[in-house]
Amino acid sequence: MGDCNEHAVLLAALARATGIPVKIEAGLVYLNGRFYYHAWNLLYLGKWVTADALFGQIPADVTHIRFASGQQKQQLDLMSIIGKIRLKIISQTL
Repeated sequence: MGDCNEHAVLLAALARATGIPVKIEAGLVYLNGRFYYHAWNLLYLGKWVTADALFGQIPADVTHIRFASGQQKQQLDLMSIIGKIRLKIISQTL
């Protein structure tokens, strides 16, 4: 099954196996009225396109806010900001 990290790593491995350049991105995603830590991918398909294997989105929707991109090592950079980010929704259109 796995969470977002495992889905992003698996998609990265499958993409690389077929010769598609790929990065793992990490940040926040807005879901059901809250922000959550999340990981997804950036695939090079003639241009860089976001892809979220967990949510089945290509491109990933605008609820994804990237803070780190590259390999899993870059995701460790998020440790210094977790719990310190304050976001406020000013308007929401459904």
